[in-house]
Amino acid sequence: MFRPWHEHNGDWFWWGKGHTTEDDYIALWKFTVDYLKDKNQNNLIFAFSPDRSRMDIDDFDKSYQYGYAGDDYVDILGYDNYWDLGHKANTLSVSEQQKQFVKSLEKLTDLAESKNKVSALTEGGQEGVTEDRFWSERFWAGVFANHKTSRISYALVWRNNNEDNGKKGHYFATFAQEKNAPDFLKSYQNSKTVFIKNIPNLYK
Repeated sequence: MFRPWHEHNGDWFWWGKGHTTEDDYIALWKFTVDYLKDKNQNNLIFAFSPDRSRMDIDDFDKSYQYGYAGDDYVDILGYDNYWDLGHKANTLSVSEQQKQFVKSLEKLTDLAESKNKVSALTEGGQEGVTEDRFWSERFWAGVFANHKTSRISYALVWRNNNEDNGKKGHYFATFAQEKNAPDFLKSYQNSKTVFIKNIPNLYK
């Protein structure tokens, strides 16, 4: 799975909004895909991955497809979502954030289905995982909210900064000694979840 030029609807990367035009970004995406295919890279699945914080939830399809290079150039419709999962800049209540998390996943899977694609939460989480039951009451509660949200093909959290065993607070998956570790373990043991170490070798 290859996810180039992610979060392009934000302005924090050189390929993002404000640094490139939409046409430039589309040209960059197409060049990347065409170049790799020309080099006989035929084992890549391309994931499109804008950032949720820069989308209009009430005009999701249009705002999501900013910079979309077309169905022939994308395999997975994903997005990166920290915004609805406790981002410090989001002033909505927890319950309102959760409603928007569910709504955005529903809209994502609807759009993917309309294009005969699969959907994914390509990146997300909560920095420092500060809430005791973040996994059960926020993350998985959103993913498994209904038949639409649970159709995403995978959910990925961002990195763990292992400096001082996570004590600097920049991490997105739980450390064993953290207060929310039991909640994470409960999620890990949930029959609805499959983690990468539990996936059988598909190529044997």
